[in-house]
Amino acid sequence: MKRYFQVSCHALIISAFIALALTGRLDGPSIVLFTIGLAISMYRTVKALPPLLAGRGAFLVSCVYIVFFVFDMLILSRSFIPASIHLVLFLELAKLFQQKSDKDYLYLIILSFLQILAASSLTIDMSFVATLFLFLVALIQV
Repeated sequence: MKRYFQVSCHALIISAFIALALTGRLDGPSIVLFTIGLAISMYRTVKALPPLLAGRGAFLVSCVYIVFFVFDMLILSRSFIPASIHLVLFLELAKLFQQKSDKDYLYLIILSFLQILAASSLTIDMSFVATLFLFLVALIQV
């Protein structure tokens, strides 16, 4: 039952990411890095491998990312919105590679919802409706 829940949570994350990627506003490196990270996490979940990131390691990586967030906002993206989307993607990957409790799965669901929220504000395309439907189906399964 736990494995089903974990796979359903990954399906939720995948549908939210597809919605965000289909907006056309997400840069290529973010799409590639998040896709690779998500695929590795899904593989590790299906094979029931131990987590790669300890709590302290995730904290240190997140502290380093705060500095990168400022750099991203001021130099790379030159805007707060894309830098915030990168932050959400990073936090989701960091949570996926940690040992997870029920609270962590709630955080993953909230981060997925933030991706859907960002996608809804960045597009008016009909592809969003399809990915929103997939997101809602995956949310019901969780």
